[in-house]
Amino acid sequence: MEPRYFAGEILYVNPNRPVTRNCFVAVELADGQGLIKQFLRRDDTLVVLRQFNPAKEIRVQSDQVRHIYRITGAGEAG
Repeated sequence: MEPRYFAGEILYVNPNRPVTRNCFVAVELADGQGLIKQFLRRDDTLVVLRQFNPAKEIRVQSDQVRHIYRITGAGEAG
């Protein structure tokens, strides 16, 4: 998710904070993979995310998303 977050950076999430448009999120997919992206919108069938590098919109079927957690902070790996 560079330039917002960098490889090796520690991210903190808060499962109790609501996910809102343009916030940054950690997405856990049904197959166990994870994504760090900017949240754009969600409906009954689709979750739409933004990535920066390369710039593109990512669409994920809602049934493929296990959890979406709002990122609330970051720190250097150390």
